Amino acid sequence: MMAPESTSRLEQTLSSDVLAQLTAKAQSADRLQLLFDLLSPALGQAGYEAAARAFVTEVATRLQSDRVSLGTVSNGRVTLTALSHNSTFSAKTTLVQAITAAMEEALDQRQTILLPPLPTTSAQIRRAHDELVRQFHTAAACSVPLLCDGRVTGVLTVERGAEPSFDRTTLDLLEALSAVTGPLFEMQRRDARWLGGKVWASARLQLAKLMGLRHVGFKLATLAVAALAAFFCFATGDYRVTAKTVLEGSVQQAAVAPFQGFLETAPVRACDLVQAKQVLATLQEHDLKLERLRWLSQRDQLAKEYRQVLAERDAAKLEIKAAEVVQAEAQVALATDKLARTRITAPFAGVVVSGDWSQRLGSPVEEG
Repeated sequence: MMAPESTSRLEQTLSSDVLAQLTAKAQSADRLQLLFDLLSPALGQAGYEAAARAFVTEVATRLQSDRVSLGTVSNGRVTLTALSHNSTFSAKTTLVQAITAAMEEALDQRQTILLPPLPTTSAQIRRAHDELVRQFHTAAACSVPLLCDGRVTGVLTVERGAEPSFDRTTLDLLEALSAVTGPLFEMQRRDARWLGGKVWASARLQLAKLMGLRHVGFKLATLAVAALAAFFCFATGDYRVTAKTVLEGSVQQAAVAPFQGFLETAPVRACDLVQAKQVLATLQEHDLKLERLRWLSQRDQLAKEYRQVLAERDAAKLEIKAAEVVQAEAQVALATDKLARTRITAPFAGVVVSGDWSQRLGSPVEEG
């Protein structure tokens, strides 16, 4: 059994521990509520710059600060994005340049810069912060880097013109705030970029994955896609397609019979190569020669009769005989022309695409 005095001391110790835990939980709840209150104005804004202005103004009001600034890190440089209680400002002013220098000082060291420092603060370079405090007569300045995925994406600078200066509780609050606002503002900044900026940033990210030490799977997949694309661009080979095809020339012309007759020769057939003016087929000339001789004889006879009528001076008969002589001469010319066209020739060099008349020699053919 325990003595009454020991029991009393144990109850007092337990009560103290429980009270300390409850106090810590209450402080944590209050800090979370304060963080939420500081972020609420930024969450209610549509654009990145509007959200940044609302955020720094709320921080300046809640933390009793004279001026709060938010800078964005791009390509290793800091650009001032928002200034509390100011909708516009010029980047060429001395104030903006001094605040930007202080932010870059925190960026270069990748740690919180506090002036005046706390007793537990490690050694830091505070030259830009000293200059900021000296020029604008502030009592304290604190710059906290905003982190996102292990990278510094922004810097939050808080200035106070009078006491109290920054204590450990305020410093812990600012560092907790930076851990929350870093990813939030980075996401809003990315969404606010133009399409070209988003494409460029995505290309840089993919290139960094390719050139870095990690992302082996991504590199292998990219290499496989590049090899496949190179194969389809430069690989050659034979590919056979089974299908019915028709080969046609760009210029096609039929070689036809110029008049009715009988086929005498046909030296070429389909798929043969022929030259220009090469003989494709010939028609029989025997009947044409006989017809030409008949009309020659008749023309000579009519010419003789014409001379007799001319001697008789009979005008009517003379006109009739003259017409008969002209008709006979026309028939002679027609027979002569047919004899000249009994040879069917190729109009140009090419390939015979159809027709095999070698088995039909002596058969009659129609005009055309």
